[in-house]
Amino acid sequence: MIAGVGAVTTRAAIEKAKAAERARADAIYTVAPYFISPTPDELYRHLRTIAEATSLPVLLYNLLTRAHISILPHTLGRLAHIESIVGIKDFSGNLSITTGYIRHTPDDFSAINGNGAVSSCPLVPTMIAEARRGSNSYCEHRAPTGRQHISKHGY
Repeated sequence: MIAGVGAVTTRAAIEKAKAAERARADAIYTVAPYFISPTPDELYRHLRTIAEATSLPVLLYNLLTRAHISILPHTLGRLAHIESIVGIKDFSGNLSITTGYIRHTPDDFSAINGNGAVSSCPLVPTMIAEARRGSNSYCEHRAPTGRQHISKHGY
């Protein structure tokens, strides 16, 4: 189970992370704080503090439509060196952000692109070819054999 611990404040997110530990979650995911617009350095400190407060693996979620701020590739590059932060899902639908994540993180860092929109379906092969780490979208669930073909053949 992966528990979502996103919150407006760092303290509230840490409280949720501690609750996830007590509930025996396998990992947590978190987003940029809602309703505020931290600088990249403030966002780095927020996410780092959450990661350092838990023993669970941390997945980040670039959810611009809800958090109103994007985790920038260079900020993710800094965060990727924190041992417990293991990956990110980019929900922006912007392939350049995902490929920026790939360029700024180590090879063993998970970066997945997929905003779940039907309109993103034609981009899945490009996302996989460019990102070489993964894609998750509506069409992959609606057409799993096509996804298997893409995974097997690399396009």
